[in-house]
Amino acid sequence: MRSLLKQLVGESAIYGISGIITKFIGIFLVPLYTNVFEPSDYGTINIINSFFFFVGILVVFALDNSAARWYYDTTEEEDRKKTIASWFWFQLSFTTVVCAGIIGLSGFLSHRLLHTSDSNLFIVSALSVFTGVLPIIVQNWLRMQRKAIHTVVFSLLYSLLTIGLTIYFVLLEQSGVIGVFYAVVIANSLASIYCIFLLKSWISIRYLSIQRLKEMLRFALPMIPTSVAFWIINSSSTFILDYFYNLKEVGIFQLGLTISSAVTLFTSSFQMAWGPFAYSIIQNENAKNVYSTVLTAYTIIANFIALSVALFAYELLVVFTTPDYYSAYLVAGLLSFNSTIYSYVYILEIGNGIVKNNKPLAIAVLLSAVVTTGLLLGLTPLFGKTGTAFSMIFGNLVIPVYVYFAAQKSYYIPYKIALALSLCGFSFGLYILYLLIQTEIAYVNVLIKGVFIIAYIVSGFAALYIWDRKAFDAIRQFYDKLKTRKNKA
Repeated sequence: MRSLLKQLVGESAIYGISGIITKFIGIFLVPLYTNVFEPSDYGTINIINSFFFFVGILVVFALDNSAARWYYDTTEEEDRKKTIASWFWFQLSFTTVVCAGIIGLSGFLSHRLLHTSDSNLFIVSALSVFTGVLPIIVQNWLRMQRKAIHTVVFSLLYSLLTIGLTIYFVLLEQSGVIGVFYAVVIANSLASIYCIFLLKSWISIRYLSIQRLKEMLRFALPMIPTSVAFWIINSSSTFILDYFYNLKEVGIFQLGLTISSAVTLFTSSFQMAWGPFAYSIIQNENAKNVYSTVLTAYTIIANFIALSVALFAYELLVVFTTPDYYSAYLVAGLLSFNSTIYSYVYILEIGNGIVKNNKPLAIAVLLSAVVTTGLLLGLTPLFGKTGTAFSMIFGNLVIPVYVYFAAQKSYYIPYKIALALSLCGFSFGLYILYLLIQTEIAYVNVLIKGVFIIAYIVSGFAALYIWDRKAFDAIRQFYDKLKTRKNKA
C-alpha cells in the first residue's frame, strides 16, 4: 500500500508544481490588474467567465468522465483510440453548433447580461471555447496515460502563454476587458496546433466508433443535468449578485474568489492525479485501504491549507490589491473552505465510479443545486456577497454527504469519517471564532492566527492518534527516518 500511496503523492506533487507556478503568476498579476480594472470590470469578466463556464460544461457533455472510465477497460491501444476519437469528433461537432448559436445571439446576450450593445466580448469568448476543444482533450489524454510530467509541461506552457498574452493585451496594448479574451483565443489556437501533431493518430476519423460513442453517452447522460446543476451551484451566484446589487459587488466577490483559489494549488493537483490513479488500482487487494487512507491524509492537509488562506486573506489583499478591494477578505476566507468541499466527492464517489453508476452523483448535485439556489435567493439580498459565499458552502455540502452514503451501499470502503468530520468542523470553527474575536490591532490579529493554525496542527495529530493509530504511527516512523537521515548528513 505504501508504494501505491507514494506513487499518488509523487504524481500529485508533479501536478502541483504546475499549479503552484501558474497560480503564483496569476496572483502576481492581481496588483497589476487592480490598477487597470475597476471592480465593475472584474464584474464583467466574471459574468463572461460564468456564462462560458456553463457553455464549456455543456459542450464537453460529461464525456471526459466517460472517456476516463472506458480508457481503463482495456490495455489495447487500438481500442483506446476508439474512445478518444469518438469523444473528440462528438465534442468538436457539438461545440461548433453551440458556438455558432452564441455568435448569432451575441447582441442579445450582451444587452441582457452586460447591459451594453457591444457584442464583441461574446463573439471572442465563443471562439475561445471552439479553439479550446483540443487542449482540453489532450490534457485529459495525457493524464489517462499517467504521463504526469508531460501533462504538467504542457499545462504550464499553455498557462504561461495565456498569461503572457494577457499582459500584452491588457497592460501594454491597453485593450481593456476584451484583451483578456483575445489572449485566451490566441493561446488556445497555438496550443491546438501542437495538439494536432500530438494526437493526430488518436483522433483519426477511422477510429470513430458510433457504438462506443453511444455507450459513453449513455454513461454520461445522467451527468448532463448534473453538469447544469453544478454550474448553478458554482456560477449562478454571479448573476444573482448582479441582479440584487451591481457589477462592482460582483467584481469584489470575484476577487475574493481569486484569493481563495490559492487553496486549489493543492486540491487541483490532487484531483488531476486521483482519478487515473484510483481507477488503475481497482484490482489491487489493498485498494480499499488506500482509498481510506487517502481521505484521511487529504482531509488533514486540505483543511490546514484552507484555514491558513482564510485567516490570512486580508493580508493577501493588502499586499496584492488596492483599498477598493479589501472588503473581499471575508468572501475569500469563506470560499477557501468551499474550495475543498467538492474535492471530497472525488474520493467518496470512487465506489460509484468503479461500478459505473453515476446516478447518485447526479442526484446529489441536483439536490445541491436546489438548496444552493434557495439559499442564494434568501441570503444574497440580505447579506450581499457574504450571504452568497455562505450559500455556496452550505449548498456544496449536500454533495459529499449524499454521495458518501450512496457509494458505500454499492462499494463499501472503510473510511475514517468521524476523523474527517472532526477535522473539517474544527478548522472551520477556528476561522469563525477568529472572526468573532479579532481586534483592531494588526499584530495581535496575526498572533491569534498563528496560535489557531498551531492548534489545528496539534488537533490533527491528536485526532489521528485517537481514530487512526496506524496512520499516526506511519507518520511518526516517516518523521523518525527523516530525522535519522538529517543526523547522518
